[in-house]
Amino acid sequence: MLSFRSLVTASAVLASAVAADIEPKDIYCSGPVLETIQEARLFNDSKHFVDMVMKAAPQTVLSAFEALPDHSNTTLKAFLDKYFDEPSTDLVEIELPDFKESPAPLQAIKDADLKAWALQINKLWKLLGRKRVLPDGHYGSHLPTKHNLVVPGGRFRESYYWDSYWIVLGLLKSDMAETAKGVVQNLLDFVDAYGFVPNGGRIYYLNRSQPPLLSDMVRAIFEATKDEAYLAQALPLLDKEYAFWMTQGAATHRVEVQAKDGKTYSLNRYFSAGTSPRPESFREDIETASLVPDASRPTLYQNIIAAAESGWDFSSRWFQDGKTMKSLYTTDVIPVDLNAIMYRFERNLASFHKHVGNAQKAVAMDSAADARRAAIDAVLWNDAAGAWKDYITSAKAHSTIVSISDYTPLWAQAFDATDAARNARILASLKSSGLVLVAGIQTTTAHTGQQWDAYNAWAPEIDFTVEGLLRLNASEATAYAGKIVSDWVATGHSAYKQTGYMLEKYNASVVGGLGSGGEYDLQFGFGWTNGVILKFLTEYQDLLQHDHC
Repeated sequence: MLSFRSLVTASAVLASAVAADIEPKDIYCSGPVLETIQEARLFNDSKHFVDMVMKAAPQTVLSAFEALPDHSNTTLKAFLDKYFDEPSTDLVEIELPDFKESPAPLQAIKDADLKAWALQINKLWKLLGRKRVLPDGHYGSHLPTKHNLVVPGGRFRESYYWDSYWIVLGLLKSDMAETAKGVVQNLLDFVDAYGFVPNGGRIYYLNRSQPPLLSDMVRAIFEATKDEAYLAQALPLLDKEYAFWMTQGAATHRVEVQAKDGKTYSLNRYFSAGTSPRPESFREDIETASLVPDASRPTLYQNIIAAAESGWDFSSRWFQDGKTMKSLYTTDVIPVDLNAIMYRFERNLASFHKHVGNAQKAVAMDSAADARRAAIDAVLWNDAAGAWKDYITSAKAHSTIVSISDYTPLWAQAFDATDAARNARILASLKSSGLVLVAGIQTTTAHTGQQWDAYNAWAPEIDFTVEGLLRLNASEATAYAGKIVSDWVATGHSAYKQTGYMLEKYNASVVGGLGSGGEYDLQFGFGWTNGVILKFLTEYQDLLQHDHC
């Protein structure tokens, strides 16, 4: 796995470059060009520069930079104009070949207004389709991909790992199985090339992954297409990704935790070996690091990157003081949602191996899943809260943050469906948590200004929660799922009518309210929001309370 160097002086980087071949990562991921351009603040968004495309070889670009008479903004802008194209000129908009104006699953939506909205959302796939085409003599930060891409939208010009799960679900509802299959195949190809799925399709994301939902994507494709060959070629790659998450050692995603019962359990955390600022958020990370002593900065950068790997960048879940970025301690947290996802990963692998006739591997993965469910109960269950809670390894205690991620084991089915008493307590806990508001579910009850805290509501967490409630298989839980589905459809529809856009996130406290906070502006598009809404409008029509919509 690629790891970034610690920041060093420009002269030291130039000296080392003389002795080594210069690669695109030496321009986009570290070194004097990255540092100088980012610190000059030529663009509002730090991501802008690292998504630009070089019009010459990296060595030529570096030599030209070294020869600059000064680093004034005028000189730097002229340098960029000469040697770089605008962001993602290597990613061209394309017509997705299996796009349909009126796919059958959407035509089956009964409510006329919601059907019309779904067909408008369906058209957004035409705006989000991309293909990587790198002109001769050009070099970019985008990782090679063979198949068409469907990007989230806005500043997110490339594929993202966990976003792709809900994009795939939406594409399937739009009867675009071939495009969905290609989206997943690109991620499988990443596993083949790098041993894991990076956070996103850029070289600067190669020091972290994201919530490992690839096995669920493969399951969705297989269930939709019954393509046995697809499953057969995907399975060894899923095994390879699983090994990435389960490698043992001190500096890995896998950790050993001793529970109150005296037993030691294996669980997972978010982790990165990177100890430098993220290139795409370079200035923001430098500013955060300026708040701590020099000696603490590499560890802080590591925790920033690990939080980015979680997909929840950023949240009070990862703050030791519950409030500020400078207190990030992500690698100290055993997250409920990650371990629920890993449980589902293990069950999926067991199912796939059984399907293809690998009985021994199927048994081994079922055994791993059984062990993880025992670990989730022993380490993460908090009886007083009536829910699971993130576990802080240094404190040997549960987090006090109230988060919707606390309920993810319901989605993963990592709970005892026959324990009606405890399951009723879990439902009561969710209802009294303060997380479920009039327009959705806020990610936490903490108000920090971070985008994965109150009042923001995000499509993936809504979907996890609704599926989880339905898996409780209880009338009260199903009714509550119906309320959440109806509220989410209402807020998305209201915001769309106001703005004409599908949004990355919403304000759970106001129907149609726009999300806010974090280190970049609110983004429009928006891949996973589209996917969840299309899923809800097609699969959960019977749950919709139309006075809410």
